[in-house]
Amino acid sequence: MPTIREVADDALLWSVDTEGASDNNTLLVVAFCQALEATAPWWLVAMQPAYCSVQVVYDAFADVDVVKAALLSMSPAASVATSSPTPLALRHHDLQVVYGGDAGPDIVDVAAACGLSVNDVIAVHSAPVYRCAFTGFVPGFPYLLGLDERLAVPRRAAPRPAVPAGSVAIAAGQAGIYPGASPGGWQLLGRVVDVKALQPGWIRAGDTVRFVPTGVVRTRES
Repeated sequence: MPTIREVADDALLWSVDTEGASDNNTLLVVAFCQALEATAPWWLVAMQPAYCSVQVVYDAFADVDVVKAALLSMSPAASVATSSPTPLALRHHDLQVVYGGDAGPDIVDVAAACGLSVNDVIAVHSAPVYRCAFTGFVPGFPYLLGLDERLAVPRRAAPRPAVPAGSVAIAAGQAGIYPGASPGGWQLLGRVVDVKALQPGWIRAGDTVRFVPTGVVRTRES
């Protein structure tokens, strides 16, 4: 049973009953957000989803008990992730990626840290179908679940002041994509070919992503 607690005078935190980042929790959060958005109660100001919770900001004139009851009534069943067919409006994205070289300056160091070759890193990174848990950090940056444990590396010791748009990166057991140029401390493996497609809102929470290696891999090993 999801829980609800007050986190501010005009905000409640709705949480699933199991903590942590997981495919099931993501789908529960997405189902809740879609139900709340579809209902569009007058008191809803904003929703801020995370791995296993959603912060709901409501109109200060609303009765908090009424809002709590409404949120509980929209809570999806715990089996939403395994139901078939899924009721959620989700999309899949196949993204062509150039790995290594100027596009992925950290790939050689990542390979060394993981005890793999660069080609192994590319194969391991491009094999899974990732799930977008939520977007944040900068508008449209997707936090992608599903990274193979063999690529478990930390963030860079010193963040870069500027990461190019479209950069495909990993850190702390997750993958991500920088939709626009920004500072960042994740390990850069490559870059999406069609950078112009990476607009905020294009990849949404619950969507799936697969990275497709393209052309000749440009690395310092070549």
